[in-house]
Amino acid sequence: MFKLKSIVINYRFSAIAILAIVMMVSLVSADTAVYNSTYTAPTCTDVATECVAPSSLLDLSGTDESNYPNTIDSCADRNNNGPTLGLYNKNSTVTSSDGTYINPGDDVNLSFYEVADTDGFGIDYSRTYYTSNVTSPSWTAVETTNGPWGSDRLKTITDYTLDNVTGFHAFRNIVYFSDSDLSSCETVGTGEYDDIVFYVGADPVVTDTCTYSGTGNWSIDLSDDCTINTNYNLGTNEIILTGTGDVTFNSSINVTNFPEPATSQNIYIDSNAYILVS
Repeated sequence: MFKLKSIVINYRFSAIAILAIVMMVSLVSADTAVYNSTYTAPTCTDVATECVAPSSLLDLSGTDESNYPNTIDSCADRNNNGPTLGLYNKNSTVTSSDGTYINPGDDVNLSFYEVADTDGFGIDYSRTYYTSNVTSPSWTAVETTNGPWGSDRLKTITDYTLDNVTGFHAFRNIVYFSDSDLSSCETVGTGEYDDIVFYVGADPVVTDTCTYSGTGNWSIDLSDDCTINTNYNLGTNEIILTGTGDVTFNSSINVTNFPEPATSQNIYIDSNAYILVS
């Protein structure tokens, strides 16, 4: 097996067919929320397969919580002054049910890690709400769970269908004591509220440098980690390498000039490759 660090081919026609190592890189499209001062809550601003509001943003409750109250409509926790006195949400996650980017009208899975009151009172109720309009929210109840339970738990909801609306959407998870009115923003009792905001839209446009356009020179971005399995005849055009990383050729390529890789650029020639340079 060979990795070609440099290639020198003397004019006329040449053929290369060398077994090489093929390296693959998986694209990660999960997004971690950061606090957004416009929406006043943890927010994922890009279309993704998953949005996670981590414990670094949501851990604790009341005024002990970072960027309190972490809700899009300024709904504040009631009668919670910190983790030693009350229950709270630790983190929240929204994930596409089918593993693709979250588009309008898609199904999503939800998870919320809920921390029970450390004084032994536990949690009496848990409720999740949803809105597809974060600037003027109208909350829809997704699920209500009746307790009580006295220990921390991971609450999950599967295959909830989003509104067919492009833009920022939000879920709110609330944990309550029994004296609450169980509304999206209660006026009595004790409850802890946290929102997670995420963007819903079309899949991002990805420029594919692994496919030759059929005209002109072919510029391959090595950060795309291309494996070329299609035969191409570039005629009098050339292959140009940009960026750093790897490209694997595993097909017939007819080209005027085959590039010599620079530092941190690697060309792999697989068993089905046949490179004609003229």
